[in-house]
Amino acid sequence: MKEILLKDPTGRPITGLPNRHFGATKEVAYDQNDVVLAIGTDEYGLDSEGLVALKDGTFWVSDEYGPHLVHFNSEGVEIDRINAYKQDERCKSGYFLPNAFANRKQNRGMEGLTITPDQKKLVGIMQSTMSNPDSSVTTSDLVRIVVVNLDDGSTEQYLYRQELKSNSNTAIVALSETCFLVAERDDDFYKDNPNAFKRIYKIYLDAATNLEKVQLSDHFQQNESLGLLIDGQTPEQYVLNEGWEALKKLNILPVAKSLVVDLVETLHYPHDKVEGLWVIDEQHLAIINDDDYGFTETDGILEQKYLDAEKSVIDCNTLYVIGQLNLAP
Repeated sequence: MKEILLKDPTGRPITGLPNRHFGATKEVAYDQNDVVLAIGTDEYGLDSEGLVALKDGTFWVSDEYGPHLVHFNSEGVEIDRINAYKQDERCKSGYFLPNAFANRKQNRGMEGLTITPDQKKLVGIMQSTMSNPDSSVTTSDLVRIVVVNLDDGSTEQYLYRQELKSNSNTAIVALSETCFLVAERDDDFYKDNPNAFKRIYKIYLDAATNLEKVQLSDHFQQNESLGLLIDGQTPEQYVLNEGWEALKKLNILPVAKSLVVDLVETLHYPHDKVEGLWVIDEQHLAIINDDDYGFTETDGILEQKYLDAEKSVIDCNTLYVIGQLNLAP
């Protein structure tokens, strides 16, 4: 019906180039001839992932660089943003993500974004374990969920436990103020692994511990750049070193979750990536994949992305609709 280009506050169309300062990833941009671009960064550039459309016609986009949550007007012009960088003057509202979110793993920022039915709270989920305090923890199965109250800028943080280490959480959609659907996947194709992991879960925030409400004590401290520390370790470190049961003994609980649908079991889902969820009604759910423009990479070599061993079916965006599900909150 309409195409809306994303633009900076002056109306200039933005790019997908890495950020120069806030959310800089140290990634290098090349042109189609494998030559490094002279202008290789864009402070307004986004690696966009999540989209939330509001009833007033404006919309929010989450990305993997900052991670940034950027508010655009109905014509696609940036009007505000939320990130973890207090010195970023583009954050007009003065709302910020907790500082720890600046430690996201490269190319694994905020994949999923949704808003509660009352339009008051943005809810985002990171793709994978953050590099908090550093990359030594990124093989963990701990993922963070953040809630931003759009009325006052207050935040909540919750932990999500993945079923397999280094999985990806790529979409989230609200069913109520506390109940959400979440996509969790591995990187495998069905053609290579009939037991590939592509599942949709229902999760409940009210059964989990809000990290922002944990009382400081001998066990719990706050660090300016790392956030909550547990016996001197970030939650990512603590779970990797001590385990989830040790965390439970300290009364820190992840979100409760239950399986809604196993896409491999139900559809023999052929794609490597589950990226988007659309709740049609309380029985019907639509799922769409990320086809990476039909390209993939193997050992540093760019090649066509096929869905079959015979290399006859090129990956493309495909919408699947599944019925007879329980999508009530």
